[in-house]
Amino acid sequence: MFRKLFTFIGNLIFFGVPFVLLLVGVLVWNTAFLFESIKPENASPFRILLWICVRDMEKQPPEIVTRLLDRVEETVGRSSGELPDLEKMDLVTRTITAGELKRRREMIAGYTLFAAASGRPEAVKKNEEILAGKPLAERNILYLFKFWYIREMDRYDAASTTPAKQAVMQKFVDDLKWWRPFSENLYLACEVPPLSFEEMVKEYEMTFEHYRQNTDPETYRRMLAFRDKLQSAFVVSETKNHINRFFGPLFGQ
Repeated sequence: MFRKLFTFIGNLIFFGVPFVLLLVGVLVWNTAFLFESIKPENASPFRILLWICVRDMEKQPPEIVTRLLDRVEETVGRSSGELPDLEKMDLVTRTITAGELKRRREMIAGYTLFAAASGRPEAVKKNEEILAGKPLAERNILYLFKFWYIREMDRYDAASTTPAKQAVMQKFVDDLKWWRPFSENLYLACEVPPLSFEEMVKEYEMTFEHYRQNTDPETYRRMLAFRDKLQSAFVVSETKNHINRFFGPLFGQ
């Protein structure tokens, strides 16, 4: 009996240990890119998404962040002409993303709009707790958008003529509008209900409140001034689109 037991244990060690080591080796081989130096060139959108989930983008050199944003634009941005097919997300990426979307919705539900103006200290305290409890993936997304936002803001301010400024602004508006269906498709692919209008308003306020707390005062002041111009440009752009859709067929356009 003991001989059979020792034989079984010996076989288990002989065959089992190499198999486990092989599995570990395969796992390390396939996930090593998550922890080595970020090389955006040739990275797929889903690989970039995984980087966002596990790497701290604020600790990356600005040139890496710039190349990462450029790669996103090349692969799935407006210049690519094609949004990513989110149905092709692997199970791990889909599960992580769905969990983030659901967690984000729970945070939004607990957030109070205009808490400071309401004079309710408990609401202000609750909002502070929500804003301080952001996980790495969300902080990364907010940082990448802020990096992109400031880059376009600097280009706008550096433009020397009104037409040049308008061109920079219109391009940014068009780029932002390009990502609208991406957000809708992401919720759909993860089988999570899209945000309601009230939730979107809350998310908007939460985003800029986060920037206010994590940006030097002068840069934040410029961000707010640029936001006002951006909102006006959005209204003009949407109005033109509605007019063209209505009157275009009448004039053969």
